[in-house]
Amino acid sequence: QQPRVPIWCVGAVDKPKSMARALRWDGLLPQYNGTSQPTLQQIAAIREQLDGRDYDIVIEGEGSEHSPRVWEDAGATWWIESMWSAVNEVDAVLAAHDRLVAGPP
Repeated sequence: QQPRVPIWCVGAVDKPKSMARALRWDGLLPQYNGTSQPTLQQIAAIREQLDGRDYDIVIEGEGSEHSPRVWEDAGATWWIESMWSAVNEVDAVLAAHDRLVAGPP
């Protein structure tokens, strides 16, 4: 298929080999220390490394806890509203529905 579907890779920002692999593709889902999100400064540094290259940086979180705009300002191009906390809700589907009805963060 041309153009092909973009490939986004998880890259550990604290592991050069992992980042080199992820940066060969179309986008990055950054992780830090294997479990957490990188800092805004780390995202800005990654964006600078790309030297204007068209490349997606994908951040996930909950808009109630993080500002997608701040991540965009640092260089992220996609926001995934991830509701991992909804797994513990009595009705996870209803929690997701309520979030959708609330609209963009």
